Amino acid sequence: MYGDPQLEALLDPAKLDGTSYMHDGKYVLTWQMCPRSSFEMIAGISEKAPDIPTGKWGIRANPEEIQDRFSHFCPQISALLKHIGGTTKWNIVDLPALETWRSPNGRIVLAGDAAHAMTPHAAAGSSSAIEDAAVLAETLTWAFQHGKSVGDATEWYEQIRKPRVTRLQEISRDFCDFLGASGEAAKARDTMLRELDREMWETLRIPEEERKKMPKPEPDMMAPFPAEWIYGYDAMQEVSIFWKIICL
Repeated sequence: MYGDPQLEALLDPAKLDGTSYMHDGKYVLTWQMCPRSSFEMIAGISEKAPDIPTGKWGIRANPEEIQDRFSHFCPQISALLKHIGGTTKWNIVDLPALETWRSPNGRIVLAGDAAHAMTPHAAAGSSSAIEDAAVLAETLTWAFQHGKSVGDATEWYEQIRKPRVTRLQEISRDFCDFLGASGEAAKARDTMLRELDREMWETLRIPEEERKKMPKPEPDMMAPFPAEWIYGYDAMQEVSIFWKIICL
């Protein structure tokens, strides 16, 4: 990719968060792992792949098939697809909201994908599992310190975590349609992204010391793009609030 004027821009260290390309029913997400190391991409298509056997996570894919399916994208993507090596095709799936994550006596509990697998479109699956572990550790510790049972601890854990991850699952599904939107939905998406981009650059023009003093936006789980609610979450703070409630 180095030396190719169409692709070198994708290796800019300032773009470590990745670059996205969207079209009707399809999208491409790219990101570099670290300078002069692996470069990865996801080429997403809205419809399910019928040739992936049940029970299989994924199968080897033919790079030429991917190049053909995305040949109508911009020249930069066409050039990038000519460089791909190993490719895997898989269906993106999630779990429906489970009635409970706990065994009848509460001594066995699910966490992470086992409890609330979600599509990757909100970039929140791995962080949700870490949040689960942190909250479960806190509830178990509190139960031990106050003479409560493991079942009490897992019940509190589920009460704290379930509303958040259920909403994250919904957002992840919505973002899948968001990336591959078409028609009027695509126009609305593009308008929203332009506005978010404009707001971001206006904020970045403010000196850093001034930005640090600016109030952060209120987390809103129902916002069209609830970034502050997703990425600014403090699991320990939520546990502390929960203890105050149950101790009333």
